[in-house]
Amino acid sequence: MNVLVENGQLIQINKPVPLTKQRYAETFQLVHSLSHEYESMISAMVELLTGYDSGTFSLLDIGPAKGIFTRNFLLRAKAKPGFYAAFEPNADHFHYLHDNVRQFTDRLELSSESFTPETVLQPRWDIILMSHSIYWLQPARQHIKAAMKGLNESGILVMFVQLPSALHLLHHPFKAILPANASPLNQHYCTIDLMNDLKELGLHVEETLLPGYLDLTEIWGSEKDLLEFGCFMLSTELSQQPNAVQQKLLYCIRANTLQLKGKKLFNQPSSLVIIRQ
Repeated sequence: MNVLVENGQLIQINKPVPLTKQRYAETFQLVHSLSHEYESMISAMVELLTGYDSGTFSLLDIGPAKGIFTRNFLLRAKAKPGFYAAFEPNADHFHYLHDNVRQFTDRLELSSESFTPETVLQPRWDIILMSHSIYWLQPARQHIKAAMKGLNESGILVMFVQLPSALHLLHHPFKAILPANASPLNQHYCTIDLMNDLKELGLHVEETLLPGYLDLTEIWGSEKDLLEFGCFMLSTELSQQPNAVQQKLLYCIRANTLQLKGKKLFNQPSSLVIIRQ
């Protein structure tokens, strides 16, 4: 197998090694520490919750990781859910979830099981939230269909999904080292794929584009950390690839980073998608 570099030279690559769940959690932690996309996402959720009275609505969180994002928007929102539940199968994340969300609700149910197309939800939920978790819920169409069955008559499915830009764009030149067996993780899934799935399901969609970026300033001089960022981006262990491949990725990351007044800013916007019955 070969990967094409800019000068036309073909470099032999090694068999891609997908990230384990533990390694995914480690690389996610790095990216999360650099991310400034959550500020606009938190504001969007706070605004959405202004339409609810505290204690009167239910919120199901599918794939909230450690619950940091959920904690942060509920801290700022006036309305708190009377009933909060979540599916979080990653043991490294589930350990922290309870402590991050328990203060915001009178009724709490947390499951360490995976949410699957076979998961049966009672149609009770006012809000079902998938915050950047759809990449793990593949094939997405069947998971969305299962989630929609859990909404009550006025309920909404709220999703945050990456746009076809930034991290997504860097997948193409490195498609030869994307693990073929990384299912169910699909880091390449973006709003283009989502809109196609929703159209096939015949669902009504409201979309809002949100700004966001990763501040790479602190790790700019560290090839090790930039390659960890690359591991997250491509869902593969770059240490298993030749140095030439690693250097190509470092070049692409730097070439896609805005250098402005001493800052190194990597564009990473998100889309807020609201789906109604």
